[in-house]
Order: sequence, then C-alpha cells, then structure tokens
Amino acid sequence: MQPDVVIVGGGILGLATALRLRREGASVTLLDRGTTGGESSTAGAGLVMAHAETDPFTHDLGEPYLAASLAARDLYDGFVDEVLQASGRSVTYRRQGIVLAVKGSDAAGNLARRVAWQNERGLDASLLAPEELAERVPGIALRNGALFSGEGYMDNQAFLPALADAVRAAGVTVEERTAVRGIVVENGIVTGVTTANKTIAAGHVVLTAGAWHDELAPAGEPVPQVTPCRGQIVVLEGGSAVPDCPVISGDHYLVPRPGGRVLLGATLEDAGFDKSVTAGGVRALLNGLQAFLPGACEWKFVTAWAGLRPMARGVWPVIGPAATVENLWAGAGLYRSGILWAPLVAEWITLGVTTGAMPEEAHPFAPSARLAAGARR
Repeated sequence: MQPDVVIVGGGILGLATALRLRREGASVTLLDRGTTGGESSTAGAGLVMAHAETDPFTHDLGEPYLAASLAARDLYDGFVDEVLQASGRSVTYRRQGIVLAVKGSDAAGNLARRVAWQNERGLDASLLAPEELAERVPGIALRNGALFSGEGYMDNQAFLPALADAVRAAGVTVEERTAVRGIVVENGIVTGVTTANKTIAAGHVVLTAGAWHDELAPAGEPVPQVTPCRGQIVVLEGGSAVPDCPVISGDHYLVPRPGGRVLLGATLEDAGFDKSVTAGGVRALLNGLQAFLPGACEWKFVTAWAGLRPMARGVWPVIGPAATVENLWAGAGLYRSGILWAPLVAEWITLGVTTGAMPEEAHPFAPSARLAAGARR
C-alpha cells in the first residue's frame, strides 16, 4: 500500500516527524541508510538549551531563531512524556538549569550584561555568587557564573531507542539499512523515492537526512550546502563528584549521565565525513576540562566517540517546502540544535504536509526564504 509520506532519515527529527504525522492520521514509511538514531542524534550530548549562550553580543542568529528555540523547549516536556508512555521506557530528562562559568573580569562583566539582557526579555537567568557556584559545581576553579533556569538535558543515547519504539508502536513502517538512491519527481511534483531494489510511491517526501541532505536533493532543486561538522565527545566516570546539571565553560561542557558518568564535549572540526576519534581532539577536551575543574582529571576515562553535525551555509536551518519541487519537504542543517528543535520542526512539517501551509514563525527558515537571503543571516 502506498504511504502518504516517506521520510528519508531516521534521526531524532525524522522519527519525531513520523510520530507527529502518524498522530494526524497519515500513513508513514521511514527509511534510514543505517539504523535509526545512529548518527548525530545519539552522538551529541543531549542539551535542551534555548538561550543560555545568547546575549546582545552573540545574538547573531536573530530573533526568529531565539523565538523558535524557546518554543521548541516549551514543547519538550510533552514530547518526552508522549514518547516514554508510548515506548514503556524510562529515560533521564531534567530541566533544572544549566550553569555557565567564566574566567576573568571582562568575561564576568559580559556575563552580567547577558543575564540582565535576558531578564529584561523575561528569560529566567541569574548570577551565582562564588559560594553558590562552588556548591553547584564542586571543585570548580572559577568564581563567576550564572544559572539559566528552565534549560536542561536528556540522555539522548537512551531516548532515541525509546522514540524509535514509539514510532513503530504508532504504526509507522520503519526500514533500516535502506539507502535512498534518489527522489522521484514528475512534472515538478514528488511521486516517491527509489532504493537499491525498489521504488516506493508516496504523496509527500520529507528529507531529514542530516549531513547527507544535499546528495539526496533532486536535480534542479537548490541545496542549502549542508556540510558535516565533526564533534568529538569524551565519556568520564566521576561518581558523586559529577555535577547534577550541565556546566558550560568556554568552548567546553559537561553533561551528566546516570551512574556517575559525564559527557565532556565537544570539538568543532571540518573533517568531512570522517568520524574518527583523534588524540588531538581528546587532548583538547581534557585540557579544557582541567582549566575549570582540575579534580576531574582523576576521573576514570570510559570511552570517546565522534559525530557529524549537519551545518547549512549561513548556519540557519532550512525547514519547509522545497523551493522548486511540490510536496517535497526539508528539515536540514539543524547543526547544534537538532535535539532541541526536533519536536517543533516535526509540528511545522506536519502542519505543512496536512494543511499545505507552514506556520508564520517557520517562514524565515523556508528553503525559498533562505535562497532569497543567499543563505545569509
């Protein structure tokens, strides 16, 4: 039987979109070249962070991006509850704030201005006195920090299998290890996709293929120039010494995991599709950790891995109806916000597929808008 929608790519965005479409009554087939959740969705640290790193000095992504990030975070409690109820699994998910710690008087002044700017906008942020920072992050070598309440994290390595279970339980057909060779277009309208051994007809195709987006776009459709950005993560075991909330300092962050483990991330590297873990990457992460939490160097090394963030030219994601092909939808280039934005983009695309119209707040991210802007912010 021909599905209403074929989704190409089984990361958190593809799975979330499949679940939302199915809830609206659409028949859905999801195809993944590997296994669901096997790429960037489980390679990241699972931060559910909308505004902690945003201030008038770094607010270069603009108002639409911040508004979408906050809207996505507001959806997260319901999204997680739905998935866990449907899958019967239990997954760590907490929104008890993120601590940002800085070094030096200049950085402390900028942090104070960031907090004040966020408070003026109604966002929940507060400076931490040195003793409060030390209480939240035992052993920290810095004295200046802030708490961004409402931000949080999830164990995405455990959540993705739960989401895949929920999708299957909802009645979505999931085909793993099924690489899509092309998207079929007739007279400017999508009619399905081809794999190595078959063609699957469909009324709509949603392309959520991460770093592989551009190579799957049909001929003639402008591409957002999505490129992979490698991120390496180190896993350590520190027992009771691990902070109970994420901590960010400079280019490094710590994110707790069950059992006294913690994820230390992450590098930003232009390495193509190479997912190697390198000695230099691990060293850079450990050196960065030692600079703000010296005692962590006594923690046990557990493992390390690397993933590929999909980054579109101009950094903004590209979401919505294709610029030149009818009934083709893009969810591309979410870069560092894939975990956070997944439930929101799933709602946007579902609304587009089922009604033909994306919500107004999604318009700045549409492929046609990004093309008109030359993929610049």
